[in-house]
Order: sequence, then C-alpha cells, then structure tokens
Amino acid sequence: MGERLHLNRDVADIERRLGCMALYGTIAEADYTAARVRVRSGPILSNWLPFLTSRAEGDVTWHPPEIGEQVLVLCPGGELNQGCVLGALYRAAAPAPADRVEVSTTVWKDGAFERYDRAGHHYRLEVPAGGSITFAIGVSELVMTADNVTVRATRIDLN
Repeated sequence: MGERLHLNRDVADIERRLGCMALYGTIAEADYTAARVRVRSGPILSNWLPFLTSRAEGDVTWHPPEIGEQVLVLCPGGELNQGCVLGALYRAAAPAPADRVEVSTTVWKDGAFERYDRAGHHYRLEVPAGGSITFAIGVSELVMTADNVTVRATRIDLN
C-alpha cells in the first residue's frame, strides 16, 4: 500500500513537471544591467531569469524584452525559477510588422523602422522627424536629419 502511494506521488510530480516545462507569461520586471527579467504567469511571479539573444559572444546583439511583453519560458525539469525566456510572441495587441517571408523588418516604438526586401533588393531605414542618422568611419562622417545632410571627411570626391 505504501509503495503504491509513493508511486502515485512520483507520477503526479512527473506530470506536474512535464506540464510546467514550457510556460507562457508576461514580463513583469526587468533588470537590464544584469540582463534578467521576472515573468508573471497568472498568480506566479518567477525569480530573475536570463533571456535569449541572437548573439552573446564575439558579435553581440542587445534587444531585450520589455515590461508587458508576452514571452515563452523554457523551464528545465519543470522548475520555473531555473527557466530561460525564449522570446516574445506576436498576438493581437502586438502583431507582426510584416507578412512576407522575403521581408525582414524592425519597428521601434518611436516609429523608426528598418526593412529589407530581399525579393525586391530594397533596403529602407527611416527615422521620425527630429531624429538623425549618422554613418561614420574613422574621422569621416555622414549625418542626415529631416532638412540637412552633412558630410565631414579629410577629402570628398563627387563624380
């Protein structure tokens, strides 16, 4: 009888762990200095968890999740506090910015965007009025604003 109770308890624990291996939640808090976030899923609030990035050594990227963003957490062994935030999810409140596989797009909250259409061989970078775009190599610099383009260089050749 005791052995059967022990087995039932083990099976229940395994089922609980399997059910908690992947969890949907929302970013509740962020510590960007430590590159960690806390995720809320229903009444549960995680410990500080790392989040994935596309690159973290050599070539490094930084595009952290924001508070309120819906994410998926992978929880090894079903333990939320050992989890890792895999990434954000599109939803009605945060739809995809494009709907074609040939188009790569980033849209920032202020309205700036970057888009490359590999089928049309067209790249576009747009910054809202009041902003600027700077290209720099060494002491040479090209600065674009809404009403001005400035070029600084040791030598400028116009053909």
